[in-house]
Amino acid sequence: MLAFLALPPELSTLPALVLKSGVGLGGLAEGERELALALVAAVLPPRAAWTEAEVNRALRLCLTREAVFLSSDAAELRRWLVDMGFWRRDGFGRCYEPCPLDELPPARRLIVTALAAMDLAGWVAGQRAAQAALRQARRAAWAAGQGVAND
Repeated sequence: MLAFLALPPELSTLPALVLKSGVGLGGLAEGERELALALVAAVLPPRAAWTEAEVNRALRLCLTREAVFLSSDAAELRRWLVDMGFWRRDGFGRCYEPCPLDELPPARRLIVTALAAMDLAGWVAGQRAAQAALRQARRAAWAAGQGVAND
């Protein structure tokens, strides 16, 4: 069993979510989708406003690190963030800004606040490393039981 830090109830499904692979946002249940998008929004560097190119660069980087479990591209992720109300954009799609905390629905505000209190990059990396270590230990135990050398 992986060791997880005690998380507030609104983040209870986060450990299992970040350990997945190849997850499409459209295939997630609404609560998991909201949590995945909140995580992405939370790990981006704080800025008042972003250009589309800046957002795309930041999202591409996020998809290789904290959101590596998602099967998406920057454009799709950017659209989901706007459509779900985490971000706003101007009418021309040239300027993006995070939605102020006080404008989010109360349940989403709890999620965003809880995520902001975490070192998400370190936490996600730790969860994935613990899972890899557990998988390696299981593989070694199986190999030992089979009399197979484990490289």
